[in-house]
Amino acid sequence: MRIAKKITGILTAMVCAAGTVWGGSSLIAGAETYGEQAGYGDYLYYQTVDEDEDGTDDFVKITDCDESATEAEIPAEIEGLPVTVIDNGAFAYCSDLINVTIPEGITSIGGYAFFRCTSLTSVTIPNGVTVIGGNAFNGCINLSDITIPECVTEIIDFAFEDCTSLVSVTIPESVELIGWGAFFSCLNLEEITIKNPECVIDGSVLCNYSDENSYCYNGIIYGYTNSTAQAYAEECGYDFVSIGEYSPETIPGDISGNGKIDLYDAIEICKSIMGMRTFTDEEQATADYDGNGKVDLYDAIGIAKKLLEK
Repeated sequence: MRIAKKITGILTAMVCAAGTVWGGSSLIAGAETYGEQAGYGDYLYYQTVDEDEDGTDDFVKITDCDESATEAEIPAEIEGLPVTVIDNGAFAYCSDLINVTIPEGITSIGGYAFFRCTSLTSVTIPNGVTVIGGNAFNGCINLSDITIPECVTEIIDFAFEDCTSLVSVTIPESVELIGWGAFFSCLNLEEITIKNPECVIDGSVLCNYSDENSYCYNGIIYGYTNSTAQAYAEECGYDFVSIGEYSPETIPGDISGNGKIDLYDAIEICKSIMGMRTFTDEEQATADYDGNGKVDLYDAIGIAKKLLEK
C-alpha cells in the first residue's frame, strides 16, 4: 500500500509538471521574434521564429513564393530548424503553380495561403497540420482532389470557397469545426462526407442564403445517423445518406470514455491498484494500457508519460 501511495504521488507530480508546461506555453504563445526574410532555392522565402523570445530560433515559416513558380518543394528544415508553418498568403496569386510538396513537419497552413493558385489540381495535406486557415485554398478553380488527414481539427471560414473542380470531399473524424462558407460556390461538388458525429458546422458552410445569386449545393451529405451532419442537412434541405450508427473506437487507457487520455484516467488506475475502486470487465480491458493482460503500475506510468508528451 505504501508503495502504491508513493507511486501515486510521483504520478501526480509528473502530471502537475505537465500542466505547468501547458500553462507556460499558453502564456507565451503570442510572444515571438522573427528573423529577416530570406530566400530559399529559386522561388521560396522564409523567416526564422524565436517563439518564446529566449534568443534561440525555434522553427521556420514559409512566408512567400515567387509568382512565376510552376512547382515548389517546401523543405523539412532550413538552417537546421524544422519548417512548421506556411504563412498567411505565402502562395497567394501564384497562378502558374501546378505542384507543391508539403513536408510532414508542417503543422499550420495559414489564411489565404494558396489563395487563387489556380493551376493546382491536387493537394495532400500532411499529417501534423491541425488548422486549415481561412481562405487557404479559396479560388483554386482546378483543385479537383483534396486529402485531409486525421490530425486536422479545424477548417476555417471560406477555406475552399470557389474550388469549382472539387467533386467529392471527406472530412475526417478529427475535424471539430467546419467554418462559415468553407465550401461556398464549389459548383461541381457532388458529395461531402462528415465523419465526426459532433462536428460543429458553422452557419452556411455550403451555400450563402443571404445572396440570392449565390450557387447553392445540390449534392449529398454523408454522415452518421443522429449526427450534426444529419441535423444540418435536414435543416438546410440537403439530401442526407447515413453511413451507419456511430461506434467510437476504444482508446487504451481512456477509462472515462471521453475520447482522450487525461489525468482522470491515471488517477482511476491508481485507485484500482490501491484497492479503492473496482473496474468492470470492460473498464479492466480499457485500463490495460500496455496490453499485458492486467492493470498495474506500468499502465499508470505509461499514461503519465503520455500526458507529459503533450
